[in-house]
Amino acid sequence: KKDLKVPARHIEEMTDLPVSEITTKSIVAFKLAINGYTALLFDNDYEQGIEYLERSVKEDPSFAVIYDALHGLYFSLNMNEKREQALELLMKHLYKLPENKQYHVKAMYHDMKGNPEKQLAVLKMWSDLYPDNISPHVDLVRYYHDKDQLEKVISENKRILELDPEQYNCIREIGNIYKRKGDYETALKYYEQYAEIFPDEYESFTTIGDLYKTIGGLPSGKVLL
Repeated sequence: KKDLKVPARHIEEMTDLPVSEITTKSIVAFKLAINGYTALLFDNDYEQGIEYLERSVKEDPSFAVIYDALHGLYFSLNMNEKREQALELLMKHLYKLPENKQYHVKAMYHDMKGNPEKQLAVLKMWSDLYPDNISPHVDLVRYYHDKDQLEKVISENKRILELDPEQYNCIREIGNIYKRKGDYETALKYYEQYAEIFPDEYESFTTIGDLYKTIGGLPSGKVLL
């Protein structure tokens, strides 16, 4: 990993499982998975891609990373029954995923089962055990959004920026939350910070313009370029 120049914090987060443990010992299942990813990524053929991936886990029912991929695909396509089945099977074979990934899956599972307290407990444990990883904080942002806990959404976005200052969307997201809270001055500060980073991005200035519409127009002498 060091020879590949993987950042130190990523090395610390990785679990060195054998490839066969993370993937599959079945050559047939592996080839079907490759065909599935090829259809999805290069041909943009979701139907064919899903069919290959489903055949892959039929060939090796313990191929956990494919259940994870299928869960995401089913979710994006609103195939809720299949999504739940994939997550149940993913939980059954959770041991085949790196520990860091297991927390994300457990949190999704508790969310699906309607156990927000357990979901939050898993996310907090994940963030405590992997303090330099932004992923648990990204999931916490979603969790607190769903619960309309806006101050905590702001706090988690700020934590993400501390860990990775290049997560620029968090800057705009913080501005959006302050706008929702009616703190237009602070919202403007974050919108302008985002616009300074992306001066050529159309959305940089539409967010500022929309904010001024909300508060009743531009201040005297203020011009949006």
